[in-house]
Amino acid sequence: MDCAQNVTYVVFTIGVSQFAVPASEVTEIFRRPSTDIVRLPAAQAFTLGSLNHRGQVTVVFDGRTILGERSFPDELAAVRALLSAREQDHIAWLEALRSSIETHTPFTKTTDPTLCAFGKWFEGMKRDSAALNKFARGNPKLLRLLFSLDAPHRVIHSIAHTAVAHSQAGRNNDAFRVIEDAWDNELAMMKTIFAEIMSELEQVLIISGNAHQERLAIAVDQVTSVGTLQFKLDGAELADRHPMISTMATDKAGRLVQISSFPRLLALCQSGPPGEGSASVETEPQELARPGLTLALAS
Repeated sequence: MDCAQNVTYVVFTIGVSQFAVPASEVTEIFRRPSTDIVRLPAAQAFTLGSLNHRGQVTVVFDGRTILGERSFPDELAAVRALLSAREQDHIAWLEALRSSIETHTPFTKTTDPTLCAFGKWFEGMKRDSAALNKFARGNPKLLRLLFSLDAPHRVIHSIAHTAVAHSQAGRNNDAFRVIEDAWDNELAMMKTIFAEIMSELEQVLIISGNAHQERLAIAVDQVTSVGTLQFKLDGAELADRHPMISTMATDKAGRLVQISSFPRLLALCQSGPPGEGSASVETEPQELARPGLTLALAS
């Protein structure tokens, strides 16, 4: 069924799914550091916190938690732990190489950059476009940073053969110099890139809007487009929809888009998580378009 063709929607992703809200309800789309969002005591699990933006205090809801996925803070903590562990791996790798030169014992750690823990993770990400897109959340800078790790990482693993060859030829000072150069250059570069990746990941993408004269916002992964949609009313799909969803549509590429609204989001968050009475939410989205909506995405 084809309807509401003149209505403009903001389409965004949470996890691997696409959603949309009427552009008429959206006031702004922006990024802010997660540290700017203040956690609220005794708040519901899907409340990320409150944010003072342009002099207005706005409650920010976590789109991931609403949909039953891992929360933004938990996801951030997991990535921070992962990157920290991979950084420590390469510090330990260089220390083990130095120790093997000092003690004249075989170096047993892998010299293949694709076989260390980081290498396996990195190569897996390169092969899995869905995982890569989920990690980057549509942020091209994150992709550039991630792929910029490849060169220094490969150099670190390549020095083992050079350092061992120097040592076997009785040139321990040359071997130590190779290790120190890698420590001061390639390892330092990787640590800087890891820190920049975390800085980018800590930027929360927020869509703010109005519902019944109340201002609220939702944290999402990526905004993909602003435009009209083709509506798809499938009884089976609608029967199984999440309480946040009013109906289904498809974008110009034919991909499924689940339609919500800020009034529906407000009603859901006031009534509690799914399974606690929120399934009866039936607030319909407004049908007024705002052709001049601007995406204020901070870089």
